[in-house]
Amino acid sequence: MNINDIKFRTAEKNDINYIMEIEQSSFSKIVCEDKNVFLQRIETFEKGFIVMEYNNKVIGYICSEIWDYSEKIDEEKFTFGHLIKDIHKANGNEVYISSMGTLPKFRGHGLGKLMFEFYIKYILDFVESPKSILLVVSENWTNARKIYINNGFKEICIFNDFIDYGNVPPFKENVIVMRKLL
Repeated sequence: MNINDIKFRTAEKNDINYIMEIEQSSFSKIVCEDKNVFLQRIETFEKGFIVMEYNNKVIGYICSEIWDYSEKIDEEKFTFGHLIKDIHKANGNEVYISSMGTLPKFRGHGLGKLMFEFYIKYILDFVESPKSILLVVSENWTNARKIYINNGFKEICIFNDFIDYGNVPPFKENVIVMRKLL
């Protein structure tokens, strides 16, 4: 794979089937976002949703919302399937990275890191006076956490048992809220 063949662009509604393929291959059914959630993210904050392409095929995505910065972390704002239109503030000063994924056959090549680092630089061009970037990550996703830490993110709190798998092991999972002050 030639890394120079990787391209980034703003997501479009007709990318939704590729985005859903990535989402469903990246996350458990319990935490997969619904198609309508992604369509609403594209409609509400188009500049905040990019796809990564290789040979003209969508192989990854990353999306965000803009919030008003707050020292207090409200767990309710992070719930799966929340409606971006209810929280997004176009003139806010905190970027919340709401989701990111790459097709399995393209993992292990540094593309997640490449996409994340591209996105951090890209998104800050659209936020006036940004104060921070915020995200949540499973405490079990050590590779993702390493990317975030290497990009200046700090762990600020843990939501215990945030993901509830019902009667499916691991049953419950903690997530870590990470923030990078700008």
